[in-house]
Amino acid sequence: MMDKGNIETIRLKDIAGAEIEKQGILHKDKLAILESKESITRHIYDVENASEWREAILKGLGKE
Repeated sequence: MMDKGNIETIRLKDIAGAEIEKQGILHKDKLAILESKESITRHIYDVENASEWREAILKGLGKE
């Protein structure tokens, strides 16, 4: 995943889920990926279509 020029690697087996968040004045949807290792870490990404990203991630996890 890439956000603000930074590249982060989140292994599929470490993803606990994905959510859509509304942030900012314009309430643009953002993608939140929940990573579970020792505790839950929340990664927020500004993507073009957050709901499609969320569906694709959940489908990849078998959690449609």
